[in-house]
Amino acid sequence: MPEFFSFIAGSGLSYADSWIEKLRAGNLNAFVALLLSKLPNLATFRVGYAVVLADPEGYGYGEIPPQMTDENQFLGKLFQSAAFDTSNHGISRFQNLQDVFFPGPPDNDPGRNPEFSNPRDVMAFLSFPSMRSLSGWCTNPNSFPFAWPAGPPDLSRLTSLFLSFVNVEFLAQILERTMNLKKLHWGWKPNIDRLNSDTIDLGRFVKALKPCQDTLEDLTIECTNSLTFHDTVTREFEVRGSLSGLDSFANIKRFQAPFILLLPDWNWEVNESRRLEDSMPPNVEIVTITNENWIPNYGYDAKSEIAKLRAWITETAATRTPKLVEICFYESEDSDWRYPEDHENFEQIFEGSQLRHKIMKEVDKKP
Repeated sequence: MPEFFSFIAGSGLSYADSWIEKLRAGNLNAFVALLLSKLPNLATFRVGYAVVLADPEGYGYGEIPPQMTDENQFLGKLFQSAAFDTSNHGISRFQNLQDVFFPGPPDNDPGRNPEFSNPRDVMAFLSFPSMRSLSGWCTNPNSFPFAWPAGPPDLSRLTSLFLSFVNVEFLAQILERTMNLKKLHWGWKPNIDRLNSDTIDLGRFVKALKPCQDTLEDLTIECTNSLTFHDTVTREFEVRGSLSGLDSFANIKRFQAPFILLLPDWNWEVNESRRLEDSMPPNVEIVTITNENWIPNYGYDAKSEIAKLRAWITETAATRTPKLVEICFYESEDSDWRYPEDHENFEQIFEGSQLRHKIMKEVDKKP
C-alpha cells in the first residue's frame, strides 16, 4: 500500500488526504477508486448498491434528501477529476469509457449521501469522448441553463440515455448535444429538489426531444410520486400540455408511458375529448402503458382507462398507428386494476384483433 499512498499524495488532488484515510480504514469505494485510477482503457463501468450507497449506516430513507458532501461523494469526484481537472494528477482519463450504469435509489428514495447524485458526476460521464450509453440518476444543478464545467461536450456517439429524477431543462441541455440518440428513458419525480416542482410540462418535454427527432427509436417516460422526505400524504401534481407533438417522431418503434401522461388535462375529472392515440408516435410498433394509483387528483379509474384503450384499439388504431403489433399493460403494485373483471375487460378489447397483448405485474418481478 505505501506505493499507492505515495501515488495519491503526489496527485495534487484536493481529496487526496481523504482518499488515503479511507484506504487505511478499508473503505470499499476508496479501493474501487484506486482500481479505476489505474485502468486507462476501461470501456464499461457498472456498479451496484454496495458502491452507490456508500453510507449504509445512514440511509435515512424517507427522511433526509441526498446531501452533496465531500465525505460521501467520493467516486464521483474521481470521474470529475478525470474529466475536468487538466493538471498532471496521474489518474486515468477514461478516454475509452463507453458504457456506464449505476442504479437508481431503492423505492425511488435517494436516502442520504448516495454516490453519483451530484449533477457534475453525470456531466463528467457525458464529457468522456467515447461515451455511448449512460444509465443513472442525479439531482438538478443549482439553476438553468447550467454551464458545462469543461465546455459543452460532443455527444455524437451517445445512443442510449437512461436518466431519472432530473428536470426537463437539464434533460434538454443534454439532448441538444446529441446527434444519434436512439433510446431514451426519462424518469421524472416531483419535489426531489427545489427545481423539480409539482408540475410536469409535456409540451416542454416534447420540445426538448426535437434534437433527436430523426434518430429516436425507443422512448420511455416514467413518473414517480412516492412518499419521501417527511411526506405524510401522497402529493397532488399537475400535468401541463400533452404528448401530441410525438406525432412528428416517425422513427419511434417502442414507446412506454403511464396513463396519467397519455391522458392529460385532468384535474379530478375525466376529459371526454382526450383520446389515447393523440399521445402516440405514428409508427409505433410496441406500446407499454403503465398504471399508477397514487395521485389524488387523477380523474380516471380503471373503467375509464379501459374505455379509452378500447376506443383507440377498435376505432382508430388501424389508421392512426398502423404499424402497431403489441400492447403491454404494466400493472404496478399500487394499481387500481386490482379486480379480475379489469383484466377480463382488457382481454375483451382484443377479441378478433391480430394485436399481441399481455399484462405484466410488478409484483411478479420481485424475488
